Amino acid sequence: MWQVHTLAQREKIVASTLPEGITVLFGRRANPIVYMSVRLDGGELRVFNKACLPIITVDGAQILDLNECMEAQRALTDKDSIKHDYCFATGRSVGVCVWSGEDIITASHPIWKIMHGDTLKIQVVFDPYAMAEYNISLIGFADDFRQAFGATTSQTTTSQTTTSQTFGATTNSVSTPPAVTIDRAAVRSMVEDFWRSFISVAATNPQNRGTKHPEF
Repeated sequence: MWQVHTLAQREKIVASTLPEGITVLFGRRANPIVYMSVRLDGGELRVFNKACLPIITVDGAQILDLNECMEAQRALTDKDSIKHDYCFATGRSVGVCVWSGEDIITASHPIWKIMHGDTLKIQVVFDPYAMAEYNISLIGFADDFRQAFGATTSQTTTSQTTTSQTFGATTNSVSTPPAVTIDRAAVRSMVEDFWRSFISVAATNPQNRGTKHPEF
């Protein structure tokens, strides 16, 4: 079950509590960027394995691999001296930006897919090594997200043919998709292109400069 919470700083988050002391939340601090993060509460003795970050799917389709996101961020930071944390990973909290704060969320945004989905699945790996998967109903999530962040979405549906710019993935929706072979090098290059574009836009907002990841 998703709920909207107001923090002491009057910032709002949308959160859902899972078994084993895990919370999935969406929030932003001091800038327009909205992060999705997975957090362990204080009573949980395990920590996240930072070498094997969460993979997120909606209705069986993978939308985010935080390992690829982190790799792309490192590459861009090395090349361009970018200091913003658009992905982050600690022992107790991992996350990634899912919306840069544009007025309209289009089908190319990861958050659009979450808002229009039925089930969110998060695969996490703990240290000491243990893997777990959590399924979360997305009923009511879109309304809570709009309430918390004032977001609006386009009316584009996934049944239409679209070119996805989210992390550079280009997909065409067809009734019977053919089998494909994933070129990981090409995907990594496209991910870097996405982050370069995203960070370039965000950097024009003075509020974003010097911003590190929020400690939700």
